[in-house]
Amino acid sequence: MTNILDDIFGPVAPPTPVLLDRSPLERYATCPFQGHACEAGKVMTEAEPAASGIEAHKALAEVVAAFVRGDPEMVEAGMVAAQQSRPDVQPDVLTAVRPGLWRLMQALKHIEVGDPPYVLRNPADVLRYQGGQGDRTGQVAWDLFPAAGQRPATRLTSEIDLLLATPAADEMEEWDFKTGHTNWAAGDIRASFQFPFHAWLCFRNYPGLNRLWVRVYMSRFGSFTGAACFSRRDLSDIEARLVGAVRAREDAAKAVAAGKQPETWPWPSKCEICDAARLCPRLAGQWKMMDDPGAFVTGLALREQQVEADTKALVNLCQSTGKTFEGDGFAFGRKPPAKETKASFGFLARK
Repeated sequence: MTNILDDIFGPVAPPTPVLLDRSPLERYATCPFQGHACEAGKVMTEAEPAASGIEAHKALAEVVAAFVRGDPEMVEAGMVAAQQSRPDVQPDVLTAVRPGLWRLMQALKHIEVGDPPYVLRNPADVLRYQGGQGDRTGQVAWDLFPAAGQRPATRLTSEIDLLLATPAADEMEEWDFKTGHTNWAAGDIRASFQFPFHAWLCFRNYPGLNRLWVRVYMSRFGSFTGAACFSRRDLSDIEARLVGAVRAREDAAKAVAAGKQPETWPWPSKCEICDAARLCPRLAGQWKMMDDPGAFVTGLALREQQVEADTKALVNLCQSTGKTFEGDGFAFGRKPPAKETKASFGFLARK
């Protein structure tokens, strides 16, 4: 029996899904404060390296598009796209892609199989790619949480640079293009946020897929990493991590609505490259040098004097009591002597 309101007004449209792209979600998985600050537009996240990377990806995508349409001038297509990139970053784009265009063309055209050394690849093996249309679009999405009543679906999405079929019906291969200076390895693929996320999207969209092999192509060096494998057995682990990132975003929004700061998850390797570090309450005062370098110098000198005095007092306390003092994961006490020298005092290995 149909709903009478549906008969009069037509079916009620479901609420618009909450669309979460990989990059913003990764920031929340790294630190909720960073994620909120970037999503709220409190900091500028597009820098010159990012702009150059976007333009360089377009050039590499042109090589793939030329292969798909059967254009033999694949390298030329990529070079033209690089030359026509944004003028402010064009020199770096050319440097980023020129060494790798020929190698990418050869890798696309030939499947390395050992003996004989290769067979020709069929363009139909390209399942998805950046710039692809319809079912071959590189943009892949899936609802982590489906819509329920008036609650909209939470839809996760990301763009895959290149997804290829393999001779095995239950296996696929992803190639991701990196145009920066980082030298990637297969272990980095497994440890990242991006590639487990991509694996989750592929497993959800392709029910017959059991293994996804992921390789990074570093265009500045013209070389591939080894392949890292994700299997369907990894699905629950990856999904739990994605749920945690979405929950971190929701908790950050609730904190802001209550007039509080989102949680911070500081760690030196993260804070050094965080776009929102200058706003972070855990790093308050460390950015005053940007506003008044002279006052910062004075403050630094005074802080060094205070630290020196505090350290002497703590050393005297350790010597007089013979104890090691611990607090919030740190320890200070007598260090074991190195060779023939006497023991010194200082911070010990973090617990």
